[in-house]
Amino acid sequence: MQSVPQLNPLCGSPGFRLNDLPNPATPHHFTLFFDVHALHQKHRVHGSAPDIAGKSIANPLASIRSAALMLRHLGYGKGAERIESAVDEVIRIGTVLTPDLGGKSKTEEVTAEVLKRI
Repeated sequence: MQSVPQLNPLCGSPGFRLNDLPNPATPHHFTLFFDVHALHQKHRVHGSAPDIAGKSIANPLASIRSAALMLRHLGYGKGAERIESAVDEVIRIGTVLTPDLGGKSKTEEVTAEVLKRI
């Protein structure tokens, strides 16, 4: 495994964030977001997005789906399925979407629509 100083530039920060810590189950791999053996295949799903900060147009669906992944991992498969189905339905209907998906809704409106369908 590479040392922390060698990995820091690859992580894009002066230090590790929680999701950059080694996975003890697979010591040569990093958690969901980082794999030292396949840097070209792994990408983070988040960023600071300064161009949309404060505009309430960020798409919340990836974060909501991440919550479903966490629930599934913790053994709450039915709860995860309810969240995933709600997100899928919101996207399929397409009337309440953020601008990146071709809609005109705000972040809070999309979140509320998913919650309504859970």
